[in-house]
Amino acid sequence: MGTSEKELIQMLQSDDPGAQLRAINVLKHTRSQEAIDALIAQLDDSDANIRAAVTYTLGKISFDTVIPALIQALQDPLPKVRWTAALALGQKKATAATDALFSSLRDQDVIVRGSVAEALALIGSSEVEQRLISLLQDEDHDLRRWASYALGQMRAVNAIDPLVQTLNDSSIEVRESVVVSLAEIGDDRALESLLKTLADPNPDVRSTASEVIREFKSPQAIKMLLDSLKSDDSQIRRSILLALGHIHCAEAVPEIITCLSDQEAMVRSGAAYALGMIASAEAVEPLIRSLTDSDLKVQENAAYALGNIQAECAIDPLVSLCESPHDAVRLGAVYALGSFKSKRALPVLLKATQDASAAIRKSAVYALGQIRSAEAIPYLLHALKDQNSYVRQKAADSLEKVVTSDAIDELLAFLQHEADEYARTVIVYLLGEIGGRNLSSILQMFGNRGSDEFKSAIQSAIGKLQQ
Repeated sequence: MGTSEKELIQMLQSDDPGAQLRAINVLKHTRSQEAIDALIAQLDDSDANIRAAVTYTLGKISFDTVIPALIQALQDPLPKVRWTAALALGQKKATAATDALFSSLRDQDVIVRGSVAEALALIGSSEVEQRLISLLQDEDHDLRRWASYALGQMRAVNAIDPLVQTLNDSSIEVRESVVVSLAEIGDDRALESLLKTLADPNPDVRSTASEVIREFKSPQAIKMLLDSLKSDDSQIRRSILLALGHIHCAEAVPEIITCLSDQEAMVRSGAAYALGMIASAEAVEPLIRSLTDSDLKVQENAAYALGNIQAECAIDPLVSLCESPHDAVRLGAVYALGSFKSKRALPVLLKATQDASAAIRKSAVYALGQIRSAEAIPYLLHALKDQNSYVRQKAADSLEKVVTSDAIDELLAFLQHEADEYARTVIVYLLGEIGGRNLSSILQMFGNRGSDEFKSAIQSAIGKLQQ
């Protein structure tokens, strides 16, 4: 039988904090003013955990009679109580709390200030909007930052012009917040100003701006992005290229291809990256030419892009690129060839399993698993003993895709002569998966030597074979 509400109210006065907390939690469903008053009285409890729990519960109660108590809780000594109260007031859209919340925007605790800004955005009244816009001119940069954040959360279209003016704020944090907020509002009128922010003196602001311009996808926004490719600032051109790539803007492909001939390497590499994101067949020949670009990053990005597009005519140029003395370029070429799943790439991928770079060996081993040619089995068996654990794991994964019953003799010979415990354990697992040819009795011959892990693998494989 459940505890009555009267008993729960009595439990609020208990000397046992656990009993108090249980009662507080259950009473969040109350519709009794008596219970609400009893909860409000606990806001004066000396135990901070009790006050925090009561504040949370009051926030869950639908009656507006709790609002004055939640406003009072904004003054609690414990930050957790204050930010819980702020969020509760916001969720209730308590316009009566507007003045108190604006005062709490100056709270000494950053989490409280953030919660208050969130609450004001949830209330979202015209009064709140105007007061937040006014705070964009406040001498306290932290207030300006939280005001801009709240306006963004409100999607306050009326705040676009004031926010745009604040893009010149002396505070980096404010400028970065404004950039995000303008993107949250999402109106194309803000895009022109955001594009200028790509040249901000601070790298964090530039980086944030380059991320958010990807959110603008209307025809008008696309036109503005394309027009800005004519900017004299190479950093701006590169950021716009990346944005066009991320939004998969197919109509921009001709302009992006033109940027493969830009005098700045960072722009050319950005163009190659963008074309790979869009994966348009129209870009294949220009990207093949970019494989011989003077800049290594351009070569690398062109290789990855061709791997995404997967045009067969790119295989031979990518095979040639695998001879590059530069690790990053070879890695891009090997990765791209793996995406084709073509046996034409097999010889160079087999060779790449012996590359000095572990990343290239891993990529080659993965690619061989995609091609699924029996010719790869000896190389994958060798890779099981690689000094790099990621290469070994990827070799095991690829062998599982490649080996068939035709490879049993090869696997048994490897198992007989190999000393590496990890490699032997993988082979035992694979034999258990393949099955056939009375393998259980053969595996029993290996069960008396090796580590406990190996012996356990033997027993597991035998058990599976005998099912």
